[in-house]
Amino acid sequence: MQNDFNERVGALLSAASAEIGRLNFGRAEELLKQAESADRENPEVLFSLALVLFRTTRYSEAEKVLHRIKALPFTTAFNAEIEKLLLFTLLEQQKLTESAPFLIAATQRYENDPVILNMLGYYYEKIKNYEKARTIYERVLKISPNNATAQNSLAYLLALSGGDLNSALHLARLCCSRSPENPAYNDTLGYIYFKLNNTELAKKHLLKALKKMPDSETVKTHLNMLLKI
Repeated sequence: MQNDFNERVGALLSAASAEIGRLNFGRAEELLKQAESADRENPEVLFSLALVLFRTTRYSEAEKVLHRIKALPFTTAFNAEIEKLLLFTLLEQQKLTESAPFLIAATQRYENDPVILNMLGYYYEKIKNYEKARTIYERVLKISPNNATAQNSLAYLLALSGGDLNSALHLARLCCSRSPENPAYNDTLGYIYFKLNNTELAKKHLLKALKKMPDSETVKTHLNMLLKI
């Protein structure tokens, strides 16, 4: 009986992981909610659910799920990943003061971890220390030259802060060529095309991003900027 229960939860989790890989977050969430109903203290199910919530920009909900994992009466094999995602959710909600001590501690524990460094760059970007953010993203690319997160972040930062738009375009195209359906990459590329006054391509990529992330305020803001031209 227990084996059947575990197999059902495992099958739901496996199916959800496949949907996440296809960026079909709505279907992934449905499957994970079914798995959660069956096993409310399964950290792998909860982490995957938090990831889906994060990827669909529902950061407050993701944070609550991550705190549920941290409150479980046992440790998990992926505590570092939980810490990283929790930091991301805090940063996305602009909880900069709350995230700062965790981020500093994380960079000390994982000095050359590209994920942590990308978060540090994002932190500096959010407090508008663009030069420091750029230095961090460039450091990531020295450690991991094909790191798509750093490439996308640097591309967006260059466009946002009045940097070299041709360099930004090159980086954003690289990201989209490797993952053409990724909404964050399409948003960045669309925003850069907007900055380059290429309204047709800007609209194409921003609408593509919006289709995958209909609740994203960032994508909506970029589209509204485009529609005002």
